[in-house]
Amino acid sequence: MSEQYNVSGRLYTFGCSMTRYRWPTWADIVGTCWNKFENWAQPGAGNQYIFNSIMECDARNNFNSNDTILIMWSGISRIDYYQSNAWGNLHLTYPEKNKPEYPVCCPDGYEILSFAYMRAIEEFLKSKKVTFEMLAWHSYKSSSDAYKLYSSTIKNINVLSFDRKQKVIKNNKSNTLTKELYDRLYGPDWPSLDDIQNNSYCTTPEIQIEINEFLELLKKDKKLNMLTNEHDRHPTPLSHLKTAQNIFKNLTIPNNTVEWIEDIDQQLLHGKTISFNANLPATRL
Repeated sequence: MSEQYNVSGRLYTFGCSMTRYRWPTWADIVGTCWNKFENWAQPGAGNQYIFNSIMECDARNNFNSNDTILIMWSGISRIDYYQSNAWGNLHLTYPEKNKPEYPVCCPDGYEILSFAYMRAIEEFLKSKKVTFEMLAWHSYKSSSDAYKLYSSTIKNINVLSFDRKQKVIKNNKSNTLTKELYDRLYGPDWPSLDDIQNNSYCTTPEIQIEINEFLELLKKDKKLNMLTNEHDRHPTPLSHLKTAQNIFKNLTIPNNTVEWIEDIDQQLLHGKTISFNANLPATRL
């Protein structure tokens, strides 16, 4: 990446959980170099959401030649929808055999949609004369017809490589919260929490319905969603830092930012809870 950046201008970043997460990403790291920075990404987002976010951000802020726009495109097989005043997303959704339903696509269809969004944004940002870079966290199938059609755009997308050897360990508070919910909801004929978690029990259909409702509540509990029982496979803050330093070579990331990321990385790897708030736009659809 060879661009010279106007860090006294504005930086806007767009993407999915690889751009905005519950810990700092590459976007939050490079954002510390700018006087004004907003992260418009959303975990779980697909490329339709990213396209809409860029257009909305321009409508609100009127991009100009002093601005920098950094986009990390998401996976192609995601569906974005707007419902009840909020964006939602579906992942890896394909039509069932003999049951094609809109807006579900086959892989070729997802490519056609995503590559068109990418080309449209590339041409749009060129017309605005802003400094911009399009990134991705995975590669694309170069043999497909859609790739060949949009290759002039896709070849300008920088596919990043993140070190995923280190994984954030589970937080022990997760089991505590699960036990608290179990203690509040269980019935006298329920199996133990351990038996439920290990699926090593037999019960009546009526009790199973109650247990299923309990398991659904666990999935929806926001506290538990932040404290997963498994290793989180998103790149750690330190992996994001190393990638940012490698890609944005013309940026000098402040020493206090490097120290901040190294500290958060160690806290996460040791199962500690961190406090982090991304620089989100004050107003948006």
